Amino acid sequence: MYISNNIFAIFNKFNSYNNKKMNKLSASEAVYGFCGWLTTREKETKMGSKNNCAVVADLANEFCKENKLEEPREHWANILIHPSGRISD
Repeated sequence: MYISNNIFAIFNKFNSYNNKKMNKLSASEAVYGFCGWLTTREKETKMGSKNNCAVVADLANEFCKENKLEEPREHWANILIHPSGRISD
């Protein structure tokens, strides 16, 4: 009984440590999570240069709030680099 209690205590301590360590999404996890959510929604979301970006911005805001992500910092777009290698305009 003493050994099993010690194992249980160690397991709880390890779980507690992991929960503290894993309590916030990284930036890449949030991006993948957002994309995953978009692909599983019933309603189709169209994105592209010819579509209204407000819909996607609203969905991003909803996702961020649901996941308790921080608000974007002021001037964050100045350091954003698109996959083309071009800094955002």
